[in-house]
Amino acid sequence: MIGSSLRVLLRSSLSLATDSPVLYAPSLRQLAPDATLVMATLPILDWNAALLADLAAVDVGPAPRVYAAVLATDPFACWEDIADALRGAGVSGVSNFPSLALVDRSALADLDAANLGYARELDRLAWFAGDGFHVLGIAATPDQVVEARNRLGSSLDALCLTEAGDLHRSLNTGLALVRAFECAAGEDPAPGAPILRIAEENAPTKKSKTTRVSTRTPTARAEPQVDRAPRRRSSVNRGS
Repeated sequence: MIGSSLRVLLRSSLSLATDSPVLYAPSLRQLAPDATLVMATLPILDWNAALLADLAAVDVGPAPRVYAAVLATDPFACWEDIADALRGAGVSGVSNFPSLALVDRSALADLDAANLGYARELDRLAWFAGDGFHVLGIAATPDQVVEARNRLGSSLDALCLTEAGDLHRSLNTGLALVRAFECAAGEDPAPGAPILRIAEENAPTKKSKTTRVSTRTPTARAEPQVDRAPRRRSSVNRGS
């Protein structure tokens, strides 16, 4: 569904026309205009309820390129109702945004122990994929990228690999998920799924230069050859 696009726009509303794919997160409208992305990870919003309420008022139309942001670990959600509401509005994609992968790493062990961790998110994304939805995955570490690839395989349209600093990005600047890098054959941590990163919406996308990600052990760099032979002293006559 992303196709050859190099960016997915983060939107709290579908009222603004765009030719780019959209990560649709209506709950963001309930946050202060100057809020940072970290606020989306806090338990202060009923994320999926806000999505359902907004879906009742939108009609995306045929062949949409929209990924609905779902809190994939919500223990109270009726997922069948959410899937039906998405289809009714014409939305055919989902994303585990906000992902618990964005949470402080020290809290992740407790979430995993409570069956509310990253594996739970992937299980829900796999459930949506089995129901015919496209998937835009969110991950915070290379290990999670590999875990998402192994769990979701060809169901992934793309993976967004986040960074610690992303939590402090301001939502009022307009954010997007942009193509981060391409990998050479044998080096891609998620074959077939382009890797995205979070950036400002208007940030330029570099196509010519790409950052390569490799799982290979780096080889020692050869030291440059230096001619250590003593130099001859010049025989120029300096005169008297």
